[in-house]
Amino acid sequence: MQIPDDSLQGRPPDRTLTPEERRKETAVLIPNLVDCVLLVLFIAVAVGTGSLTMLSETIRGGLMLGAALYGYVVLRAVHRRRLDRFEFGVAKIEQAVSLLIGVGLLVSGLWVAQSVVASLTSAGQPPSPRGLAVAAVANAINTAANILGWVMLVASREGATEVYESQIRVRFTMMTSAIALQVTLTIAALAKDPGLVLLLDGLGATFVAGLMCINGVSMVSGALPDLLDAPARDAAAKAIRAVAAEALTADQILKVRTRRSGPTAFAEVTLRSGAVSSTEELASKRSEIEDALRTNGVDAEVLLLPSSA
Repeated sequence: MQIPDDSLQGRPPDRTLTPEERRKETAVLIPNLVDCVLLVLFIAVAVGTGSLTMLSETIRGGLMLGAALYGYVVLRAVHRRRLDRFEFGVAKIEQAVSLLIGVGLLVSGLWVAQSVVASLTSAGQPPSPRGLAVAAVANAINTAANILGWVMLVASREGATEVYESQIRVRFTMMTSAIALQVTLTIAALAKDPGLVLLLDGLGATFVAGLMCINGVSMVSGALPDLLDAPARDAAAKAIRAVAAEALTADQILKVRTRRSGPTAFAEVTLRSGAVSSTEELASKRSEIEDALRTNGVDAEVLLLPSSA
């Protein structure tokens, strides 16, 4: 019997994408491609003008773009069911993307902050008004691109996975920082006092640093518990224990262990010896518990383990 090539490769053939999945991929891809073009423009402007704000934004944009492109690759894999061999889902991969993006935000944010302090304390040479005008025009293009990219992502948000949600958060961060930078760059370009120009350039960079650090901490703190197999969130864990006690009885349950993986909680309920009399009863109790949890709005997968002791 001939073995299909996909079996030899250890991967099932790609499934046909739904229109909604294609829209999501397009909504992620197009802004990222635009970012690639804008990154080249920003590098040229940052080097040519010497603006700390533009240099900071270029480094931040490069780090975020790398993470965003990685997220797009994962999103494509999720849609094509290439990750189905992971029996507990792909939430850990999705959280790893969030962690990567969060670390990128933190690293670039801290670098920007120390650069601002160094520039202000050393009273460095401010960028020229013409250079700041060029920077303002370049950032205006970036601002428009980020606004349109964010609108595209939000328009296809329904039923989004964690990977897609992380793309929306990243795009929102880029959009808000670009808007704030547009204000400071425009004022700095119109200012005549070199000291004021240097201060405004530093203020714009400081805003970017603060926004990146706040979002970075939020994303890292949200991703690490899942990657480290932390217990399910309190509300979900309490609901699992309560529903299990109702479906069975307290004296039939030996212990309950939970862990979380993205929005899904996984529970392992160890039963005392003789708690169930057949595999059919075991399957029935498991279905009863999961159905009750879904009714209460808890996304959970439950495993019942009879004790041999």
